[in-house]
Amino acid sequence: MATLGEVVGGLFSQKPEPPPPAAPAGLFGPPLVQTDEQRKEAEKKRQSAVNRAYFINNVADLELSPTDARKYTKGTDYVPFLVGKDKPSPTGAQPYTAGFGVLINNQAKTLIKEGYRDMYPGQEINLSNINESSRIPKQIIDQIAYDRWDAAVEAASKKIGRDNPAKFVLASMVYQMGQKSAFAFTKTIDYLNMGTAEGYSQAAREIYKGTEPGTYSKWSTDTRERVDDAAIKLEAIAAGAKANK
Repeated sequence: MATLGEVVGGLFSQKPEPPPPAAPAGLFGPPLVQTDEQRKEAEKKRQSAVNRAYFINNVADLELSPTDARKYTKGTDYVPFLVGKDKPSPTGAQPYTAGFGVLINNQAKTLIKEGYRDMYPGQEINLSNINESSRIPKQIIDQIAYDRWDAAVEAASKKIGRDNPAKFVLASMVYQMGQKSAFAFTKTIDYLNMGTAEGYSQAAREIYKGTEPGTYSKWSTDTRERVDDAAIKLEAIAAGAKANK
């Protein structure tokens, strides 16, 4: 039988359990704890980075091809280009676009002026007569494009679900033609909301169809390459859904 001294000595000779790892310390000592507001802001920035990566890799070239980018870019500026020369607007005013499909309307002009003042304090940019001789800083136009894309992704997420793999396809439609026109594809959206391989395949075919039987959608006749791209992406999503079934 062990003596009391041996028992006590044995207790104190055992190695203590290592302490749990400490939380990362803040700059001046105690661990930093994020508030709900900070977590939301961090998630918003993360999602914006994901959105931007998709835009650059999948949408940018559709809005401004590499050939057009070389033609309509001068140094750090974009050169506005005329849209729809063969289809003048009812008011007679021709719509100009710059960069990745940013229409230079009144709202865009306000944002461009604000951005220009931030970049060049005390200076103003003249937007009274936009034409092919005008120059607009790329940094400003790109930011407008990215903000528009974030808004398009948010609208698509609310329509078919934030976790729906087709949300970026629908967002591309919203970005190109506006929310009202994109959401007019009600059957397409119904198929997307099914969230199944069959639903995505049906949506890929539905985007070509017009409102009347046997007709084509205006989207497919005006910009066929955009519809083809969307259909390819939807079929790929359908294949993925089928494989994971």
